[in-house]
Amino acid sequence: MTLVCKFTLTLSMAFITNLVTVNAAEKAKKSPEVIANILEVHDDHLLVETSKGKKAHKKIRLDENSQIIYVGFDGQKEDINTACTIRASVQGDTVKKMYLTPPIEKQFLDPTPEMLKMTMSELFQLADININGRVSYVELTEKIKAHAPKHGASNFYKKLDLDKSGALNEQEFELAVVNSLWWRMSRKSPEEMFNAADKDNNQILSKEEFEVFRDVKAHLNALLARADKNKSGDVDLNEAKIHVNELIYPSQQVLAQELQKQQNL
Repeated sequence: MTLVCKFTLTLSMAFITNLVTVNAAEKAKKSPEVIANILEVHDDHLLVETSKGKKAHKKIRLDENSQIIYVGFDGQKEDINTACTIRASVQGDTVKKMYLTPPIEKQFLDPTPEMLKMTMSELFQLADININGRVSYVELTEKIKAHAPKHGASNFYKKLDLDKSGALNEQEFELAVVNSLWWRMSRKSPEEMFNAADKDNNQILSKEEFEVFRDVKAHLNALLARADKNKSGDVDLNEAKIHVNELIYPSQQVLAQELQKQQNL
């Protein structure tokens, strides 16, 4: 074999080795997530029931490098027990980072008509169930804003609990409320929002005008399709009113979808 061939082969092998190393590193970064309820607690592992997709039992291990972030305990004993829910990133079957939350008795569904008229201070008092001057993750989820297991605890910890006290003060609570869909969609009447978006005053919202009406860009086609009840390609005032009502009171949208399914049978 010539010197040139040997050199080329060496470079090729080095490239392949580096590529494998990079791919392995990338896979390590993108650790799979486990969203689950805890079934059993043991000294070195947990048996959990995954809530994502088809439910299944899974054993995950804890070691000295596992990072555990307790969210929503707010003065309660920070303890891993069978009432808790987890969102964990794992490598193999070992936990790298785990968000642990106490049980949620009942997820918030719809605001009451009275809540739409409340001041921020009144909403804070409503959410502060144990009257300790702060709102925990559990209180927020039960009284103000439902949270999906996938992002709820991590978003609370990273984006809302800014001082990392374990609960929300009034300023942090306000940030949570103003980002709630029911709050945003109830600050003005549907007529006010519709007229502000209807630039050509033809009493119909085109796709571009509907974007202004909803003040969103993401998933615009899906949102328009949901609001466009008669499948005309645009949204009239009556459809806009129904759409806003469904956004403020999401349980009504669920009922409407169930009714539609029954009608299609």
